[in-house]
Amino acid sequence: MLLADDLMVGQPPVLAQMVEQFTEWRASIPAVQEVPAEHTRRYGIVAGNEVSERMIDVQRIGEARPRRCAVAPGGGGAPAY
Repeated sequence: MLLADDLMVGQPPVLAQMVEQFTEWRASIPAVQEVPAEHTRRYGIVAGNEVSERMIDVQRIGEARPRRCAVAPGGGGAPAY
């Protein structure tokens, strides 16, 4: 499944790199990129342990929230738009 927020170009192609890593690890391989701190609200953010210079063992994924979306007071309700 491919759900790209951004077009990522690489050499070799990013998708080929992901297939290669999947073949080695037999696990989901999300392509991620570093973004400036002020842009983190626009993206889902990952956290984890560095396995190598270009690989992270993802432990947590935080989803981006639309700017118009806020959690209801008390934190237990549905998002308010």
